[in-house]
Parts: sequence; C-alpha cells; structure tokens
Amino acid sequence: MMIMLTDPSNEGHPEFELKYRSNRVEMKAVVDRIISSVWLNIVNPGKGTEQLPAQLEAVCDRGHHLNGDKLGMVAHALRTPRDRIIIESEHLLKNLSLWLMLHFHGRLIVSVSGKVLYDKCSGDSPRILELKVKKFCSKEQDCSNEGDTYRLFTDVRGSFEEFLSGTYPSSFDMPETARARRSLYDVMKTHDLGASVLSEELKVMARQSAQLVVKWLLLLPVTIPVDADFGFSIRSLDIDINTKVEAEPLLGTILGRSPSILNFNWGKAFQKSKHVIYAPTLDPENSDDDELSQPMDEDMFASANFEARWTDEHVDFSEDVILSFPILRDLVSAAKAECECQHCVLNRRTPTNHDKKSSASLQPGCKARVAVSSVLLLVSHAIADGFGAPDISRVRDCEHPLKSILTVFSELLLRKQIRWDTWFNTAACVYLGCPFVEHVVDIELGGTAYGAIQYGNAAVMAPWIDLTKVEDVKRCFHFSRVQGKLGVMRGSAGQHYFRGIPEQFAIVQVEHTEDTSSFNQRFKKWSEPLTDNISVKEDDSTFEVEAMLVSADVDVYRLLLRIKSDTFARIIDPVDAMIRLARSLLIVECGHKDNTKRMEKSEDVIKLYDFDDLLGRWQNEDTFYGLNKVGSAIPFHGRAPDEDGSGITLHMTSALQHNGKINVARALSVNYMTIVNQGDCFLPCAIQKAKTMPVPGDNESLKVTERYIINVRGGF
Repeated sequence: MMIMLTDPSNEGHPEFELKYRSNRVEMKAVVDRIISSVWLNIVNPGKGTEQLPAQLEAVCDRGHHLNGDKLGMVAHALRTPRDRIIIESEHLLKNLSLWLMLHFHGRLIVSVSGKVLYDKCSGDSPRILELKVKKFCSKEQDCSNEGDTYRLFTDVRGSFEEFLSGTYPSSFDMPETARARRSLYDVMKTHDLGASVLSEELKVMARQSAQLVVKWLLLLPVTIPVDADFGFSIRSLDIDINTKVEAEPLLGTILGRSPSILNFNWGKAFQKSKHVIYAPTLDPENSDDDELSQPMDEDMFASANFEARWTDEHVDFSEDVILSFPILRDLVSAAKAECECQHCVLNRRTPTNHDKKSSASLQPGCKARVAVSSVLLLVSHAIADGFGAPDISRVRDCEHPLKSILTVFSELLLRKQIRWDTWFNTAACVYLGCPFVEHVVDIELGGTAYGAIQYGNAAVMAPWIDLTKVEDVKRCFHFSRVQGKLGVMRGSAGQHYFRGIPEQFAIVQVEHTEDTSSFNQRFKKWSEPLTDNISVKEDDSTFEVEAMLVSADVDVYRLLLRIKSDTFARIIDPVDAMIRLARSLLIVECGHKDNTKRMEKSEDVIKLYDFDDLLGRWQNEDTFYGLNKVGSAIPFHGRAPDEDGSGITLHMTSALQHNGKINVARALSVNYMTIVNQGDCFLPCAIQKAKTMPVPGDNESLKVTERYIINVRGGF
C-alpha cells in the first residue's frame, strides 16, 4: 500500500482508485525485510514490544486496530507537513496510537469522551496532533464494531477540513506479525485462535489442563529407539503424575531444559483426585456415555482410526486426542455448557442425541474448539521451550503449531514413539513460525533426519551436526539458534566463500552414511589370533570434515558431511552417533591394578583398526535390530578370508583422542554390539566383557559373532 501511495499518479486518489504497478512488486519483499529488521533490532530489541500507557490501555481491554493497509494510508497522509491535525474515531485505535507515540514529532494529545488522557511533546516541532475518541468501551457490553469510521481533519485558515477517511473492521486483536516480540505461552493473544470468546474461568482451566498434560508428558518412561529414526520408545502411557517416579530415563530428561510452564501460577490448582490425565477409551461408536472414563486395551486402542487430520484451510481435530485425555473432555464439557454455537445449543436441547463422539466433536467457531486449541498450543510451546526457544516472536498464526502438536500426539498415542523429526519440527514451528512438514524418508532423495530448518532470516540447527563436539543422550532434544542464513564455507588455499541457502523456507536433511561394502569385499580385512601380543596404540590418523549442501527438492536440502583421513574419504550420517548413544553404549572398567592378567585361549580372532581403517571398513548395516535402515550395506559378518571357525570376531580400534574420531566410530557402530574402553579397563578384561555381553532386545537366541571395542583416551 505504501509503495502504491508513493506513485505520483495516485496522489490524492481514494483507495479504490489507486493504480497497481506490477513493476514495483519486486520492491515489496525488500521493503518488508527492511521494516522487519528495523522493528526487531532497533525499535524492539528487548523481550517485549512498546506498550501504550496504562490509562490508554484501560480505554478498552480488548482493543481495536487498523489493518495494515489502512495504517499505511494514514501514515502516508501524515507525512505531509500540517500544523494541526485531528484524527476522529469511534474507538481508540491502539496500533495507530502506538505508532504515533513512536514516530510523531510534536505535541500528541489523546482524548476519550472529552477527557484528556495523554498530552506529551516529542521533539521540538510545533505541530499538534489530537486523537479524538468518542467513547470508552465497557467490559459488560459488546464493543465490536461493523465498519466504524475514522476521519482525519486539518486546520485550513481557521476551519477544519477532512482530508482522509475510512473504515476499520470488527477486530479486537492486532494481526500477528513477525516484527513483534512475544513471550512463550502467550497464546491467548494469538489472532486466529479467537481466545477472546473464552471466559476467564475457561482460560484458567485451559492453562491448568496444559500444565498437567505437560507434566504427564515429561514423566513418561522412555527406552531405546524402535526403528532407524532418531528418537525413543515409550514404555507405558498409563502413569500417575502424583506417585513417586522410579529411577529410569524419563522423557523430561531428554529435553534440553525443563519447560517453564510447570512453574506458572495460573490460579487455584485442580483437585488431584478429580482429574485423570490419560485414560484411553473404547471406540466412541460402540460405547455408552457412562463408559467415558473406562480404559481400553492398548492393542484395541492402537487399532483404532487415530490420525491427525487437517486441510489447507484449517486443522481438523482428531476426536481420539480428546477422548484419550479425560482432563480435555472435562474442558470440552465446560466450554460446551457456555457455548452458543448451533451444534452445542442443539445438543443441550436434545440430550438424547448427545453421545461421547458428539461431545468430542469440535466445530469451527465453537468455544470448545478454542479451549482445546489453547491447550494444544501451550503444550507445543512447552516442547519449544524444552528445545531452547526464547520466544515466539516470529509466529504469524496457530495453524502449523496445531498441526505439529497433533502429529506429536498421533505418534505418541498410536505408536508410543518420540521421533526427533516431529519434535524438532514442532519446536521450529513455534519459534520460527515456519510451516510444519511431516518427515518421510525418501530413498531417492537420500536424506535421513532433520538437521536444520531455515525460515526468513533465522534458523535452528541440531547440535549433533557438529561431529567434533561431545554430545550426551541426556538433554539431546534441543536446538542451536542461528541468526541469518544457513550455509557452508567452500574453497581452499585461503580462498573461501560462504554458500548460503537463498530460500525463505528450507529444510536441511542429513545424508545417510556412504556404503563402502564394495571395497571391503574386494580388499578384505585380515584377522589375527587373539593373543597376549595384542596391544592398543595411540591413533595418529588425520581427521578433516568437509560440509556440502545439495538441493534435493523444493525447499529441501541435503547436508553431506564428508570425513577425510589419510586414505579414505566418506560421507557419515551424524544422527547415527546419537542413535548409538540412545541405544546405550556399555562403558567398561575393571578393578585390576596391574597388567598380569593373560588372554584366555580360544578360537576367537581380532581385527585392529586405526581411524583411517575404520572410516573405510566399518559398515553401519543392521545386524540384529531388524530396522532396515536406509543406506544399509551388505551384512558385515565375515571373520577373515579363511574364516570357517565358530569363535567370535572382535573389531577393535586404536586409542582415539579426537572427539570427531570418537563420534565417527560411534556412528559406524550404531547397529553393532559395542563397548567403550576409556582406558579404565585392562585390555584382556575389556575383550572378555565384549565377548560375553548380551544380545540387545528380544534377540537372545540370535548368534551374533561380531563384537566391537572402541578404545578412547581422555573421556567419552
């Protein structure tokens, strides 16, 4: 609008007569970026936007605003120097008032119903601008407006003449913008949520429900991943948040930090005895009302039609989410008792038609839908908080956060899974305001897990992308925040340049580990007998990382991490190192104070690897997990060129000191039975522990003839 108004041919014309210039469209993106940068980094560098004085905020608790086009027209009209201007409106236009307080030089007066509430000079300009508001808004009465007008007057030779007028829509919330900083959990002000229809009691109930759902979520016991994706399985969904938790890994321990929602004081707490968090129910179509609170068999629930469904226009809530959480059903019942939508009124008038399925049905415009949306958004904010999001300043609407959190619950309730891609994307949606794109591994594209997401001039990255850093399975679900564009450094011999991702929105997937089985089949690794002459040498191989970005699809890039050593160069999937940690690595130690222990005689053999050798020879194929990981190579069960014995083959590294080498060894042993010797275990003891370690999972009957030992110096 401002660009159109600066066209001389549009000067003095009303809005409907403005001429559209297609050759100026390219300027809009540039102007938007400049405005966004100025607002975010100069006008609003802190944690909150400038606020109106309290006396002006009190004029209307809900607020009236001009939309962007109207505000642009008023701002353009005010740029012409005029000694005295009066802006008259039915209600106080809060965004216009705030804009004038920030930008107008001169004396600014705000009067409401004749009462002067604000009178202040800014700068040394003699100009005077008065906002004349006709009335205060009452809390008891509806102050919504249908096309109320605003008019601008200026003093011309002693009389006021109108030089601009227009209407403002019936809206109580300022449209969402990526330029205004907003804090986490500030969902009630989200423009398209419509939370203004909720009573204070329902708002408190929604917030407290979200607190309890988050507490339940963080107390879920987790175990090793069930598939090739990075993530965790849930041992049980049926837990009591009020009982003492056993000492085992919990979902809360894998988040980067504890969500602050747990410590908010949002009114009087629920009575614990009256609120059950989770209880899967029978199929709504085959049960009576009094069966609402009866739990169902887990297998029966898993076979139910549970999907998070949505369209391009709006999110369509799955009833199974609500039916699985009695605390949400209580919220829905309370909201429907107050709601005046046709669906709720009909159910109240004809109670015989009111069944469990209809009670969980959330129609657009229904108070119950708004209330449940508030809970789901708060839970999505808790996930983003746990990942390390500082605020939600870039979020424009609630559509994609709702899509993402419904997918989280779908995977959680149906498959008992916590998947990195879904949770990472959910946190990114809340923090960056980017679209939610459900991750599906495409063998042709080659990407595995989400490594980074870019949206606008900000991005988030998985910390495990950097193979030279030490990571832990505890607090592994977090991200690193990036200002600006993602990219990699290219070039050599002192001539480097930055290759960035130009798109507004882009997802970066990490490339799977490169297959080197052809080399191993042609040039086999020889083994040697397991004798007392075996020793661990310090590794002196070189280590170098080269990063490459490849465009794979629309808005999709692949990150190739190429590890170079003396004679090998190979692409390594960094997420495998984290999956290896999630599956638990056995770190061995013994109490021997001397090295007098001898190797036991056996048919076992050993293969020794320095880092260069393991980089080229170790394969990450699935030997016993049965996961069929993308990129898996031919099984690496061979013992030696002449192997026909029945013993165990040990694959042992030299003493690795560099974090990058250790992480690569972890990644390449992701599907193997592996132990880590940090130098605290005498070598014969470490070998014996490796030979006797149990087969993981439910595969005790499987004879696995391969064992891997990673020797580390300086910690792991």
